[in-house]
Amino acid sequence: MYPGCLDYRTSDAVYAYMLAFLLRLQSKRLLTISSAAFRVATPLKGMQETAITKKLINNVDECVDDSLLGCAFRSSSVALLENYRVLVRRDVDKIRDANRVTLISGGGSGHEPAFGDFIGVGGLTAAVAGSIFASPPADHILAAIKAVQSSAGVLILVINYTGDRLNFGIALEQAKRMFPNVPLEMVVMGEDCALQSADKSAGRRGLAASLFVIKICGAMAELGMPLRDIAATAKRVIANCGTIGVSLSSCSPPGRGPIFQISESDMELGLGIHGEPGVCRLPVKSASETVDLMMSHMVHPSSATCFQLSHADSLAVLINNLGSTTQLELNILSLEVLRWLERRNAKVRRLYVGTCMSSLDMHGFSVSLLNLSSNDSWLDSLDSPCSMPGWPYAHSPYSFSAVGPLHIPVEAATSSVDGSAEEKGMAADERLVEIIGKALTRACSAIIANEQTLNELDSAGGDGDCGCTLKVGASSLSEQFSKGSLHVGVPAVLFAEIANIFERKVGGTTGALYSLFFSAASSKLMNSLTFDAWISAFIAGTEAIKRYGGAEPGDRTLVDPLSAFCEVLSKAKESKASLSDDDFFDGALQAVSKAVNETKRMRAHAGRASYVSTVALTKEDPGAYAVWLILQSVLGSVK
Repeated sequence: MYPGCLDYRTSDAVYAYMLAFLLRLQSKRLLTISSAAFRVATPLKGMQETAITKKLINNVDECVDDSLLGCAFRSSSVALLENYRVLVRRDVDKIRDANRVTLISGGGSGHEPAFGDFIGVGGLTAAVAGSIFASPPADHILAAIKAVQSSAGVLILVINYTGDRLNFGIALEQAKRMFPNVPLEMVVMGEDCALQSADKSAGRRGLAASLFVIKICGAMAELGMPLRDIAATAKRVIANCGTIGVSLSSCSPPGRGPIFQISESDMELGLGIHGEPGVCRLPVKSASETVDLMMSHMVHPSSATCFQLSHADSLAVLINNLGSTTQLELNILSLEVLRWLERRNAKVRRLYVGTCMSSLDMHGFSVSLLNLSSNDSWLDSLDSPCSMPGWPYAHSPYSFSAVGPLHIPVEAATSSVDGSAEEKGMAADERLVEIIGKALTRACSAIIANEQTLNELDSAGGDGDCGCTLKVGASSLSEQFSKGSLHVGVPAVLFAEIANIFERKVGGTTGALYSLFFSAASSKLMNSLTFDAWISAFIAGTEAIKRYGGAEPGDRTLVDPLSAFCEVLSKAKESKASLSDDDFFDGALQAVSKAVNETKRMRAHAGRASYVSTVALTKEDPGAYAVWLILQSVLGSVK
C-alpha cells in the first residue's frame, strides 16, 4: 500500500460507523447536521441515491443498436449483420478469396471506439457488441464467425473477463462443430498491472493494450501470414504489454446514475473498465504525481503483475482517455508520461494519445506500454497502413447509391440441429434411450427439489440465486422432454440441444458453463456411443469449462467434483471396467461426494466467491453441490 493510499473497503465501514454515531447524536438533539454537510460526508458506494445521468440518446433499450447503426451508416466499408450486433467489413469476400486469416474481437458496449472502430484494412474483420458492460451472446459471436469464416482460419481476440471468455468459448466450440474445415484460434488478452496478486484463476484483466495486439495481428493478416503465426504473435505481444488506469469519477450507463460513488476530493487507482474496484483510493494529486504513482506501481518488482522495464527498452505507449478526460489534460499527462520514461532511459518509439477503449463517461485515463525490444517486426506492424477509424485515420461517409443497402442479409447462425438428427450423430439403442430419459428426468427433478438448498449455499459467496438459476434450466429441459422435443435417441444432438437451452434460457455464468460442457461433450458422441466415448465426452466437457472458465481443481467450484469424476473415469478406462461393475458406481459416487465435501474447507480462487472472506465460506460450493445432485441422479439411472 502506498503512503496516503486508503483501502476504501475498510474505510467505507469506518465511515458508515461514524455516520451512524453522528445520526444517533442528532436523534438525541446533541448535534445538528445540515443536508449539505450530509452530502459531503457520504461519498460512499450505495449510501446515497443518485440521479440518472443525462445522455444524448433516443432510447435506453435501443442505444446500443443505434450506436452500431451509426457506425455502419457513416462508413461505406462496414456493414451490420441483420438481426445481430455484429459489424463486419463489406469486402470480407475479397479477404476469403485472397486466402487470408480473418480477425474477430468484441465485448460489451460502453467502451467505444472499441471494438467497432477497429474494423478495417490492417485491423479486425468483424466486431461483436454486447449490451452495456455485458459480454456479447454466443449466438451473435457465432454469427460473426460464420460471416467471416475463411479457409486460412479465423483468429478470435478476447479481452480477459469471465463473461467474454465463456461466451466466446461457447461460440468457438459450436463453430468447431459447424465448420470442421475452418481453422479456429482464440487468444485471451489480459495485461492489467494494477492488482498486485496473480493468484486468482480469473487472471489479469484485459485493457487498452489489447488494441496493440489487434493492430499487429491485423497487419500480419494483411500480409497473408498463417493463422498459427498470428495467434502465437498475439500471445507474445500481450505478454509484453502492461496497463494501469486512474479515475476521478464513476461512470454512468444510459438510464442510470453513477455505478459507484467517489468523493470529489479522491481518485481511484487501478480500477477496471467496467468500474470494478482498483487498488485503492487516495486524495487527488497533480498530473505529475499521478503519473509517477501509476508508473511506479506498474513497474514495481514486488507486484506479481508488474511490467518488466529495463534500461534502454524500446516502447510503444498508448495514453487512453477513459471517457470524459479533456484534451488539455491528455496533453499534460502525455508530457508527464514521456518525462517519467525519459528519466528511466526508456526509448519511446511510438506514442498514441486518444480515446481508444473508454468506460462511458468516466473521467480518467490509462497508460499502456508495449515493449518492442524483443521483436523489431512489431514496430513495422504498428506503422503499417490501416483504415481503422479507431486508429488515427479518416473514414468515408456512407453512400446508399454507391454501396447498396445498409444491411446485408445473413443466414441465422445457430447451434441447433438442421436436417435429420441421424445425420448429426449416432443413434442410441432402445435400452440406452430409456436410461438417458430416466437420467434426464431424475437430474432435473433433483435440481428443482433442491432449489432452496442451492440458494442458501450460494448466499455465502454469491448472490444467492444458484438454485433459481439452475431451476430455470432444469424446468426448460423437463418441459422440452415432456413435449418430445429433445432428440433423446441421438445423444450428440441431445447434448447440443441441452447446451442451447442453457445458453439461451439460463444465460449468465451458470448457463455459459453448462453450455460449454455439453457443447464440447457433444462432438465426442457423434460417431460412437461406447463406454470409452462417454468417458471422452465427459472429460472434454470438463476440460472446456476449465479452459474457458479459468478454474482448476482446488478453486472451490463445480470443477472439483467434475475433475474427481474424470479421474474415476480415466482409471475405469485403463482397467477396462464396464457399466455392470458395481465397484465403478460406488467408487464414482464416493469420489464425487468427497470432492464436494472438501469444498467446505477450500479458499475460492474463481468466480464471485473468490472476493469473499474465507470466514464466510464454511459450506459446500453450490456449483459443486449441483454437480453432485446431477451425477447422483445419472449414475443411479445407469446402475
